[in-house]
Amino acid sequence: MAYHVSVTTLGAEQRYRVVVPDELDGTTARHLADWIEAARENPGARFEVDLSEARWVNPRALRQLVQRHSELRAEHRLEVVGEPVTGATRMAMVPASALLVAEPLLTLCQ
Repeated sequence: MAYHVSVTTLGAEQRYRVVVPDELDGTTARHLADWIEAARENPGARFEVDLSEARWVNPRALRQLVQRHSELRAEHRLEVVGEPVTGATRMAMVPASALLVAEPLLTLCQ
């Protein structure tokens, strides 16, 4: 699964903690936004999206997710925490050994 959900119930309030362990791409963000849309029907639902474990976050996908649920954020029912450093690219996920193999091919393209 692209994200993990845990729930804590405190009285009439349910706190959903969503952890994204790998990457938040467009597809994952859309699925997560759809899930939040359905779960938000419960007036006691609050959401925390934790990106601290994400290896890569597509800034556009995150922006769209947040914009889609701007009403929840305004009501303090949605919080995004642990945002990774912006500017990270998927290239940062490539193992160094793969770069050594690819280097001669990349220099040929120049």
